[in-house]
Amino acid sequence: MFENKNTVNKVLVFRKIERLRYQDGSNMAKHINTIQGLINHTTSLELPLADEVLALLLLRSLVDSWEMLVVILGNAEP
Repeated sequence: MFENKNTVNKVLVFRKIERLRYQDGSNMAKHINTIQGLINHTTSLELPLADEVLALLLLRSLVDSWEMLVVILGNAEP
């Protein structure tokens, strides 16, 4: 399906990414698939994101109960 690659569509997809939050107890695979769909959307809008940015968006979507994982991954050697 053709999608207009205008600024409004780009803002809307980023707004969806920014608002996305994992809910404790919900399906993590479903959450990751949702993020992947939004990332695919940015690519279709010719707005590809670097791998590091993608990882940061995923970590940012996690709630506070996942903070230890975020800290551990943040302190890991590249």
